[in-house]
Amino acid sequence: MIFVPISMGISLTEAWVKRMREHAELGGYTVDVKDAAFNTGVMSELLATAIFEKPDVLVVHNPTVQLLSRQIKQAEADGIKVVQMNLQSNQPSTAFVRGRLEPDRPRDRRRYRRRMRGGQRQVGEGGDCPRSVDRG
Repeated sequence: MIFVPISMGISLTEAWVKRMREHAELGGYTVDVKDAAFNTGVMSELLATAIFEKPDVLVVHNPTVQLLSRQIKQAEADGIKVVQMNLQSNQPSTAFVRGRLEPDRPRDRRRYRRRMRGGQRQVGEGGDCPRSVDRG
């Protein structure tokens, strides 16, 4: 799998790569990251190079709805599964994944956060705080 983000070094893409690598380790595959460093020209070139490498899956983090449309169409035509992250382009692909790391419902978010902390509750989470906390 090849991941072409807008840029690494920001918390969102770093979190995505961390999760992708965790799942890759469990699934027995690798994740190759090609960092565009906020340069759309470089991103187009990296995507063209990635298509040439013929990965099983290509994950792209679109900066605009139009920029990567041609490359996504080419990858799909070449039989490469394309997953678009966070912003869907005008070109349909195998899948689109919203960029949220957390569930939408508050109750599910609390469970998700607790799971990410290793099951530990924190004082003040939801209705867990036994007394009011002075925030002044």
